[in-house]
Amino acid sequence: MNKENVLKFDNINLFNYDLLHQYDPDGQKGFLGYLIRYRQWNIEGNKIIFPEIKQKEQIEKILREYDNTIKKDYLRIEKVTLEKASALGIEKCMRLIKEETEQIENKKIDFKKKNDKVF
Repeated sequence: MNKENVLKFDNINLFNYDLLHQYDPDGQKGFLGYLIRYRQWNIEGNKIIFPEIKQKEQIEKILREYDNTIKKDYLRIEKVTLEKASALGIEKCMRLIKEETEQIENKKIDFKKKNDKVF
């Protein structure tokens, strides 16, 4: 990636950087969400442009930051789960997790159906 080639994202090709293609589309979109929250960006045409990210080394550093953030989030979630299991018991906690997972999946399906109608 040369200095004039900034990091870009579009809905079809996803990121314009080969290292990011090792991630599946959901992984790339997760990284996009991280960049949108923490980095400067703008929209040009149908692409999201990150004008300050121009070098391979920058992307690799940001990927390490992103990975650390994700790991911290998972640990926080594990901690909450263990606290619930301690307070409620394992069986009830497993049931709650199953119910929450089903609710999330149902919302995802409903959202997809609504978006399919729009587009």
